[in-house]
Amino acid sequence: MPLIVFASSAGGVGCSATAAHCAHLFQQMGRPSLAIDFCMNNGLALALGLAEIPESGWTTSPPQREDSDSWQSAVLQAPNGLHLLPHGAPHAMHTTTVPTSLYQLLSTSDHVCVVDVGQNLATYAPDLLPLTDVLIVCTRAQAYAQQQLQHMLRELSKCESRPCTLRILANRYDVRRPSQKDALSQMMRTWPDLFLIDTIHEDEHLALSMAQGIPVHECYPQAQVAHDLHGVSHHLMKLLDTPDSKEACL
Repeated sequence: MPLIVFASSAGGVGCSATAAHCAHLFQQMGRPSLAIDFCMNNGLALALGLAEIPESGWTTSPPQREDSDSWQSAVLQAPNGLHLLPHGAPHAMHTTTVPTSLYQLLSTSDHVCVVDVGQNLATYAPDLLPLTDVLIVCTRAQAYAQQQLQHMLRELSKCESRPCTLRILANRYDVRRPSQKDALSQMMRTWPDLFLIDTIHEDEHLALSMAQGIPVHECYPQAQVAHDLHGVSHHLMKLLDTPDSKEACL
């Protein structure tokens, strides 16, 4: 079971939207995918086009028995056909551990599992990182984001888990802003081996497509952000399919 975890070093970097689009693109590549939302705000569910926040999810509808099959009733199908295991109602009690049955699902599923943890990586790291194949940390090309990213990477270095591939993805990048160009150059010099070669640009087409509940690569296939997401998705598939190319960073 390949497991890709999307995390963010700060809010508002587009982590959920990126995870949702990559999961859908994996499926279009012929790799059945399951998206799992670990965020209380259910950002992944909304990014996948659901009209409202699901009341039920893995935190609100625990299975009656400890096996992966019992989670099937909680899995929804997003409008774009992707399977989604929601977090559940935001008013539900927040949990800081992954239930054994969900752990088993992640361990035995033959799908590519895409987990969106947002800013909650430190909370779930003990359960998730031992299973993770690729960890994508989304950030922005801004000076304050570099400080937040540095802190996050320092904390990750303390985690004891099996090696996984860590990559940093610059999101919502506005090439017209000199300050962002300078910040991205500085960040890439600081972590030259960790940044993905792809960057996701700030593009109004993403917001327009999400407002319609349609993936941007289907709604506006010629948009810059659609090309960016295709590039990221293909790169991630190469990381999964070529174990020797992985760099153990955790």
